[in-house]
Amino acid sequence: MAGVAALLLSAEPALRGRPDMIKQILARTADPKAHTACGAAPGGVPNNGYGWGIVNAQRAIESLSQVGILRGTVTAVGADAPLVGATVRLYLAGSTILLDSATTNAMGEYSFSRSWGSYRVEVTLPGHDPGFAEPLYVVGGQVTTQNFALVAILAVSDLQIGRLGTAASLRWTALSGNVAGYELWRGRAPYFTPGEPQTEIIADGSGPSCSQQSGIITCTDAEASGDPAVNFFYLVRAVGAGNGRSLPSNRVGEFSCVMWVKRSTMR
Repeated sequence: MAGVAALLLSAEPALRGRPDMIKQILARTADPKAHTACGAAPGGVPNNGYGWGIVNAQRAIESLSQVGILRGTVTAVGADAPLVGATVRLYLAGSTILLDSATTNAMGEYSFSRSWGSYRVEVTLPGHDPGFAEPLYVVGGQVTTQNFALVAILAVSDLQIGRLGTAASLRWTALSGNVAGYELWRGRAPYFTPGEPQTEIIADGSGPSCSQQSGIITCTDAEASGDPAVNFFYLVRAVGAGNGRSLPSNRVGEFSCVMWVKRSTMR
């Protein structure tokens, strides 16, 4: 094995200082040899007799110039149902530079074709906490499988608006489960998208402008002064334990609780 490792270092100097990658190449290009007498994984490989098998020097060297496959399936925790449309991002391990991205298909599947190396994969889908895996080793000519199960984040569905003096009062029922906090968003358009121009987070459900009593969270917006020329609109997103965001709540606006009517006299 030491001799084949030396051959790998000679053929690819970039492997120097990367013993874990060398180990992966040697193990995954070996000729498997099942052995169950001394204990083994399902299928007999790896095992306590032959490990991953018999080292194959030719296959190990050839893998350096071959493409490997990194693939998997994204499902929902508890439902085991495929999640369609999840964004899967690929990075080098320990790097923030995006190498590639994919979207899960109707079966919840994703796939990347890459040369040998160690990678990080991040999976995101609105309404779910994200998934991460690192390091994931890709070996040329081999398939690396990494599945993800994402946790759904409950969404607020009963956002209400009222008036407290000159301020707008927003209230909703606190959620349980994996909800760690909230984002109360304000925008100038009825169907705004959080993060677009003229939108902002004005409360997190626990700051000085918010209170919670009997499972009801109430936040006030002092900037909603009741000016009929300026209407604000609101929605809430729950923040998951993994820092994901729920789908938006129902939307409410100042017009829901205040209406100005200009009367005219007809003669």
